[in-house]
Parts: sequence; structure tokens; C-alpha cells
Amino acid sequence: MADLQSSWHVEITSIGPGGYVFYYEDNVEPIKCWWDYSVTIAQIDLPAAASWDSTYPRASGRRQTIIERIGQGVCGLQGPQVKFVIENNSICIRSAKE
Repeated sequence: MADLQSSWHVEITSIGPGGYVFYYEDNVEPIKCWWDYSVTIAQIDLPAAASWDSTYPRASGRRQTIIERIGQGVCGLQGPQVKFVIENNSICIRSAKE
């Protein structure tokens, strides 16, 4: 069973027109996802559900929880003017007015 009290946070880096979102949990290597500007505001690419457990064995069986945390973390850093929507293998960051 996953530790529900785990410590986690999200960081965003910029590289040209995109960058990386890092999801840190406890003291293990972060999960790194590419983000890019899109027609919404930004799109964060995620590993496919079929390869999640093999790509991130330390996060096995917790994909949904972690991608929700990534979305919450990014929105928390960007402010109340944005929201997130999970779509298959990406998180779309959109205006909260949409």
C-alpha cells in the first residue's frame, strides 16, 4: 500500500519554448515530463499508461494519483487563473475561465 503521507512537490524548468516538469516524492529520483506551449496554455506529456509501471517502477500502480498531483502542483505554481485537465497521455493546462 502506498504511503498516503508521502512528501511531494513539483518544479517547472524552461528550455526554449518548453521545458520539464519534475515531480519529486520523498527522497527518490524525480519523475520528469516534457511540457510545451499549446493552443490551451501548456501541455505536459506523460508516459503511456501501458508503460508507466516499467518506466517508473517506484511509482508502480500510482499513475493516476501522481498525474493528478502534477496537475495540482503546476496549477499551484501558476496561480488561480489556470486549471488542469488530464487527457490520455497528457495534462492540459487551461485558463480557469474555460
